[in-house]
Amino acid sequence: MEIYSYFASLRSEKDYLLLGSIVPFSMLYIIFNQGGNTMRKFLFSLCLVSTGYCYAACDYSPAGATCNDTSVDNLNASGIVVLKKTTVARQTSISGTVDSYSTNLNTVDIRGKAKLVDTKVASEFKIKGYLEAIDSDFTGPIMINANKALFNNSHIGSSIAMSADAPKSKLVLSGTTSIQGDINFSNGNGEVFLGPNAKVTGKVIGGRIVKEGEE
Repeated sequence: MEIYSYFASLRSEKDYLLLGSIVPFSMLYIIFNQGGNTMRKFLFSLCLVSTGYCYAACDYSPAGATCNDTSVDNLNASGIVVLKKTTVARQTSISGTVDSYSTNLNTVDIRGKAKLVDTKVASEFKIKGYLEAIDSDFTGPIMINANKALFNNSHIGSSIAMSADAPKSKLVLSGTTSIQGDINFSNGNGEVFLGPNAKVTGKVIGGRIVKEGEE
């Protein structure tokens, strides 16, 4: 407990950078992950002395997490999560509400509501809940479990599979949104609301396209 008390007494990023120069990286990693929320509420910098590269960890609290202008390997959080200018190299797992701005993600699994603005997703994206994506780019496949999802000025380089508890699913594509793959509605009763400048290159399976003015 004494070592945790010492870490809790650190206040500035400079303190952590100094600590990173004298304590092995593996030791810091264990302490950070076992120290609980008391430790996580600080901006914690983990430095690899051999490379000089630092991982500035996110700011955790019982209510959620905030990641601002930082890079992390994995992100696992619940509650209200805010990502700004953040890069997650591997897995992002979130239960709750997430707002993402100018962020780079890899594999994503969200259970809750998400708003993505200027966000790039390099691999598979899964969400169980409402999704709003604006000016965002998705390279891998998208799996949505929700009654409605919205993409505005976004690019989807693969397919979208959509399931819902409601009898009808709605996928809204506005602005210059483009989907290069197929759209598959598992309930067989989906609607793609297609704006005048949006386009779908693949097929719509289990649903139909509704163009603006045809509602």
